[in-house]
Amino acid sequence: MSETVTPDGLTDTISQLKEAHADGIAEAHAALQVAMSGHEGCLRTDEPLQVDWADAVWADFVDLLSHKNNHVRSIAGHMLSNLSYSTDPVRVLRDFGELEAVTHDEKFVTARHVLQSLWKVGLSAGKLRARYLQSCRDRYGFCPSEKNATLIRYDILVGMRSLFDITADVSLRELAGELIALETDEKYRKKYAAAWRDAMQESAK
Repeated sequence: MSETVTPDGLTDTISQLKEAHADGIAEAHAALQVAMSGHEGCLRTDEPLQVDWADAVWADFVDLLSHKNNHVRSIAGHMLSNLSYSTDPVRVLRDFGELEAVTHDEKFVTARHVLQSLWKVGLSAGKLRARYLQSCRDRYGFCPSEKNATLIRYDILVGMRSLFDITADVSLRELAGELIALETDEKYRKKYAAAWRDAMQESAK
């Protein structure tokens, strides 16, 4: 088996994140956007490319989930969500708990940004998608006890919608309907439903 070679500059990019200087983080973030989507886009919302170097850097980004700098933790979470599409599902399932834990980060902006990228774990069907959906179900159910619960619920539903738009997996639409129905506040139930309205209407035809 040939050794996986990381793209030129990626090792330096990871080193920039570890060092956590502000300019270096910004440069690394931009470089990783290009590496994962082919252009400067968004590591949270853009569909990732499949890459052949995921295994070579996976452990580096797992380690960065516990970095002292919250921006670095956020980028690490984004990258693992993106790379999950290109690596062994067993590896992703093994480390999913650590990735999911950052969606509870002490810095809410970090927690939210990682949550917004988590849907990419579901791009791979089978056990990974099932694990992602179970995470959505569990978090949606217990997050009312958390601060910013309405934002968390909204992000979960928007992430599921992003995955549905790519995969057309009807189980996502079915689960979204179940979760929206759990919201007792009509104002927020309408807000959540808006993210899925056209998809729900299409299914009713």
